[in-house]
Amino acid sequence: HPPFMDLERPDPRRDVGERVMTGLRLREGNDLQRAAGGADEATLERLRRAAQPHVDRGRAQLRADHLTLTDSGFLFADAIARDFLAAL
Repeated sequence: HPPFMDLERPDPRRDVGERVMTGLRLREGNDLQRAAGGADEATLERLRRAAQPHVDRGRAQLRADHLTLTDSGFLFADAIARDFLAAL
């Protein structure tokens, strides 16, 4: 029998989501503009709004569209990533 191959079609939204989620897990954080792959200003604004509750709770820091998680924020990385995916 031939081997089974599973191919996914390119999906820009999924690619952005993966870049955002991966960047969140890095100590150096994530540049939202780069992670969004040159997304339009409306998309960047949605990402900023998704970050704000986590910034307010002390889980993240957002400076000039560069997002980093605090030490306690790493415990909430999946929830933060979920909020970003919902914002896309």
